[in-house]
Amino acid sequence: MPSLDTIVNALHNDAVGIFPCDTIWGLIGRASPAVGKKINRLKNRNPDTPLIQLIHSPKQLLPQCTTLTHEHHTAMATYWPGPVTLILPTATGSIGARQPNFKPLIKLLNQTQFPVFSTSINTSGMPPCTDIIPTSWRQAVDFVYMGSEPPGHVASRILDITRTPFQWIR
Repeated sequence: MPSLDTIVNALHNDAVGIFPCDTIWGLIGRASPAVGKKINRLKNRNPDTPLIQLIHSPKQLLPQCTTLTHEHHTAMATYWPGPVTLILPTATGSIGARQPNFKPLIKLLNQTQFPVFSTSINTSGMPPCTDIIPTSWRQAVDFVYMGSEPPGHVASRILDITRTPFQWIR
């Protein structure tokens, strides 16, 4: 099993891997267009399908989310850290983000100091892998971290806070 330091180095080099998230097992990689396309290709999704970003601090959103209101900040303070993905407004549209509350993932995000894309491990249209990671997925990625298991076993809830009133999507 690779160490967290090894995974951080791999993420800096645009690797994609499997890591336990605060919800379910996640397919993760550095939040960049090239890595997003790589993750979506692995999932057999449209290469431009947006992915959520895991952050270690809401301050990481400031370059993209320049129009956040008091209500947006209140929602972040209410639901983060935790298993709720917030859809936030940006100058060009929106972004999905979550500040997790799971020690291994917090440690990873603190070490990377950049947002990390995350999505469930599954082929598009299929249910996510919540317990057992199929061998085919283990072989398709650059690393697999098995140092702990996700505590939730349920995908994150999603709250769209780009509209008023805020709307639960999942």
